[in-house]
Amino acid sequence: MPLLGGGLFNLGGSFSSSTVSGIAGAVSDMFTSDALKFKAKGDEMEAQEYRQAAQFALLNKQYTVQSTAIKDFQLQRKDFVTEGDMAADIAANNMQMSGSAIDEMRDSASQAAIERGVASQQGLIEEAAYQQQADSFNLMAQMKDEAAAADKHAATGAMWGAVLKGVGAVVSIL
Repeated sequence: MPLLGGGLFNLGGSFSSSTVSGIAGAVSDMFTSDALKFKAKGDEMEAQEYRQAAQFALLNKQYTVQSTAIKDFQLQRKDFVTEGDMAADIAANNMQMSGSAIDEMRDSASQAAIERGVASQQGLIEEAAYQQQADSFNLMAQMKDEAAAADKHAATGAMWGAVLKGVGAVVSIL
């Protein structure tokens, strides 16, 4: 007398709707695993793009530093030329460097200092903006790296799920 009876190998199993469901689940999980791997590749590519954008932002920051230094030099040169022209005009008119002439020179120097200060502040503001942009892109890249790692982990889990469902389906017909 057989102990279990039935099934493909007389072990008591049968081909039923749960067998079909197990096979379908295994196939579904295999496709899910492939989709998650593909999604992970997309996340990795997006992270790479964010890192490249961050590098461009830092490059723009460096250009701003150089541009601000050039602008400062130009304004300083303009100030020296203006003061030289004023001194030459005073001397050409046989005037002395006193009274209103000194007031005009002082006013010109103050105006030049304000222009240089504004240009310097604007440069610092632009530098900070590019640094913030680079930091933001780097953070987005990090988030995409983490999403890719999670997708890869989920893909592994889906593949294991497919294997287990497939084994369960096979066992159910034995």
